[in-house]
Parts: sequence; C-alpha cells; structure tokens
Amino acid sequence: SLRNDDNPLTHGEAIAMGIICETYISYRSAGLSMAERDEIIKQILLNFNHYKIPTSAIDELVEITNYDKKNQKGRTMLTLIRNIGNAIAGQAIEPAIIRESFFRFTDFVKSAEL
Repeated sequence: SLRNDDNPLTHGEAIAMGIICETYISYRSAGLSMAERDEIIKQILLNFNHYKIPTSAIDELVEITNYDKKNQKGRTMLTLIRNIGNAIAGQAIEPAIIRESFFRFTDFVKSAEL
C-alpha cells in the first residue's frame, strides 16, 4: 500500500508522476508526438527522484484518481497536450488508460536508471 510504504511519496514526486502519466496519456490519446513525449518525460526524470511504484499499488492509484476535483459526473477529467504549449482541458479518460499510464511510468523510470 502506498500509505504504508517505508519510503512514502512526497507531494512533489506525486506531481512529477502525474505529469509523466498525463504526458503518456497525451501521447496515447491527444496526438502528442513520441519525440515531445520523450523530451518532457526526460526533463521531469532529470529533476525529480525516481519513485518506484509497486505494481501491487497501481489499482490503488487508479482509484485515487477518482477523487480529483476536476472530475465530472463520475468521469476522470484530465488536461492533455497536443504538443508543448498547446493544452486541451476537460478530457475524459477511461480508467484502463490511466492504469496503463502507471505501468508505463514504471517503464520510464526503469529506462532512466539504465
């Protein structure tokens, strides 16, 4: 559980994780290019600790996204980017894509540590 982790996630690390996950979702759902996706993620990972999400915690993280203040009518709403500097607010995202983004986050962190 994230709540009982020996090395709990800081607020800044949570924000960095969210940026990385939303960047991946933007690539997957809003047309962000792979090159821009990779550049954004690289910059975030260069400047923040690499928090390792236990795969057993991913479903808990997806559940937590249900409580975000931007959500509407039971739908998870995110601000995505088509390209750097071009945001699109209020995009409904399915839980399966959010879950996928957390798994991809773990892949990005592993790659950054090589």
